[in-house]
Amino acid sequence: MSDSPGAYGERLDKGSHDIEVAQFLYDRHHYTDVIAVHIRQALEKYLKGFLLKHGWALRKTHDLITLASQAGDFGLNLRDYEDALDRINEYYIESRYPLGAPAEYPHEEIGESLRVAWEIIDLIRRQCS
Repeated sequence: MSDSPGAYGERLDKGSHDIEVAQFLYDRHHYTDVIAVHIRQALEKYLKGFLLKHGWALRKTHDLITLASQAGDFGLNLRDYEDALDRINEYYIESRYPLGAPAEYPHEEIGESLRVAWEIIDLIRRQCS
């Protein structure tokens, strides 16, 4: 993906793919570790897309809390989601640097993360339309 003016739309499109795959897998009680990674990836892409749309210079970061904080500078208030974003951030670390068998998250936890992700994505979509 480029850092061109249309790059924000590309990220939102890719983020949509991730969140839709996460929902599809969740609805079918698939592997929760795989669903968790798609949730996390979707949020990172949506947050970066939002930031790029508002003139943010693309930076190499994967931290959802950092991205959410920077989005706040452009009017996207995600402070109420910090605890959930912190938990979802852990999915990235555990998937990238496994310490043994794949993580298995409770279906209910993944459902809550998915619900929060959809809420944040909805906020971003409304502000980017």
